[in-house]
Amino acid sequence: MIFYIFDSNYINHIKMVRCILCGNNEEFKEHLCRECYLKEHPIIKNIKPFSITKCSKCNKIKFKHKGFSSFSEGLKKELISHIKLNQDYKFEDLILNSKEEKDTLIVEMIIKAKVDNKKVEEPYSIVLPLNKTICPRCGNKNSEYFEGVLQIRCEREEILKEIIKEILSKPELVKISSLIKYEKGFNIQFRDITKIRKLVEELKKKFKGYSTYSNQVFSKDAQTSKEVLRTNIKYIPSPFKKGDIIQKGNNVYEVKKTDPFMFFDIEKKELKHFNKSLAEKDFNFLQPQACQLIKMRPEPTVLNPSDFKEIKVRNPEKLKEKDIGIGDYVKAIIIKEKAYLL
Repeated sequence: MIFYIFDSNYINHIKMVRCILCGNNEEFKEHLCRECYLKEHPIIKNIKPFSITKCSKCNKIKFKHKGFSSFSEGLKKELISHIKLNQDYKFEDLILNSKEEKDTLIVEMIIKAKVDNKKVEEPYSIVLPLNKTICPRCGNKNSEYFEGVLQIRCEREEILKEIIKEILSKPELVKISSLIKYEKGFNIQFRDITKIRKLVEELKKKFKGYSTYSNQVFSKDAQTSKEVLRTNIKYIPSPFKKGDIIQKGNNVYEVKKTDPFMFFDIEKKELKHFNKSLAEKDFNFLQPQACQLIKMRPEPTVLNPSDFKEIKVRNPEKLKEKDIGIGDYVKAIIIKEKAYLL
């Protein structure tokens, strides 16, 4: 007969590394292997039941007392908020795969967590009630619904054309349901107040000016009798553009900036600051004309194209900036028998 003598440390080692339930040569926690530990201590304690409402057109989903959101992000966020973990587990992530079956949504998921800084994961499935509807946005796409009116007003047709071009170049910000032209501007009925606010801010950055917001009662809801409000946004761009030539009183200015207002006095050769009310009060736009330079001495002189009279140039230093000789044409502003070269 052969007797085997085992060291006590070896016996303890065998006891420690084997799972007490299945005998697997692994100890994960509490003398159990990973598989047995998860069977005895599931990651998920329970999932509080909830239902889903899904838009049959755009596939966005909503939950009780919440708005519509994208399917994958909304479902994952809602599930996480309804899952209760067993003690000692710390949530890590949730991987989802779902499919529709009649009026239900079958969700297969893998939940990842940590226990004692060890990573574990466990498959889980749940069946959720699924209600189908059409969300307000999809329901309004083919209707005459709108949330408000953007009113744009400006005296200058060229600025209005630039603004319309800018708006049409940003379809991601506004879907125009109707555009009504007026003598000094136009109105746009819009469907999304958030996007139109962003558009107005972008217009103000490019065309300056200011905007005002107001709400007015549009109608009453037939079912709830609540007042339906519409938002009116009025945007008035600056009447000036950089490079404009204007006359205020006896002075001729070139517009350098519009926010704040900075005008360059062409004759006095100095930069002046104006506040908004003073800048936009009592001014005339002056249009440059092509004038022929006919004399350089004793003083530079151009020919007025309207009456062919000789007019002295009030800012002859401009000629030094350009390679211009007698007989050449220059751009100039003519006012009260004075010519200002540009």
